[in-house]
Amino acid sequence: MHADPAAPAAGPAQGGLPQGPVIAGVVGAVIALIGSFLAWSTIDGGELGSESSSGMKGDGLWTLIAAIVAAGLFGAAYLTRKHLYVLVSLVPSAVLLIVAVLNFASPDRAARADLEDQGADSASIDELLDAFDVSAGVGVYVTLLGALVALGAGAFLAVRARRA
Repeated sequence: MHADPAAPAAGPAQGGLPQGPVIAGVVGAVIALIGSFLAWSTIDGGELGSESSSGMKGDGLWTLIAAIVAAGLFGAAYLTRKHLYVLVSLVPSAVLLIVAVLNFASPDRAARADLEDQGADSASIDELLDAFDVSAGVGVYVTLLGALVALGAGAFLAVRARRA
């Protein structure tokens, strides 16, 4: 019932990379991935009702790609326990954050892309978007949350690696 003193220690001491934050990075990337498919902008037409535009009609495609890359890099870091994958994961995680912030600040981006896909000209789109209240949809918030978790986990691990 005694532990074998020659057995390698389990946990972060073995590879120097704590697995909890790595898992948090994967979870953050997956959350952002899910957010890519949700509504990114909502046009409120008052009594006419509301209409939402999916992230996949606009910048959600970029966050989908960045989230897949970030999740893959965090997954590689989990399996190999190498800091390099975590450091590289900061790039797609930052892309996630930048795109989410852009769409939060300008919620009409997804609606504009959706209307352009339907063949509307720029002047008509401007007129329509000016006439109605456009707000960020739930997908932007979900993507923003996932990006913050992934970037935070990556930054935490990068700082920790630098101290080691």
